[in-house]
Amino acid sequence: MPEITGDSAEAIALELLMTVARAEGVQLDKDKGGWSKEKILVTYRECLAAVRSAPREAPPLRQVG
Repeated sequence: MPEITGDSAEAIALELLMTVARAEGVQLDKDKGGWSKEKILVTYRECLAAVRSAPREAPPLRQVG
């Protein structure tokens, strides 16, 4: 697979897809990587939606003690 470059939402989503796949033990850059075409496309759409969504504020930290 060619190197992913750029900072477009699509390029970042593709990098995120590769990260998610590696975390699940799947190597998408090899033949028969372990995911179906449908799984790859669904996961890419989810990654792209996550990249395009507005950043959320972190909840305030609770102090203990």
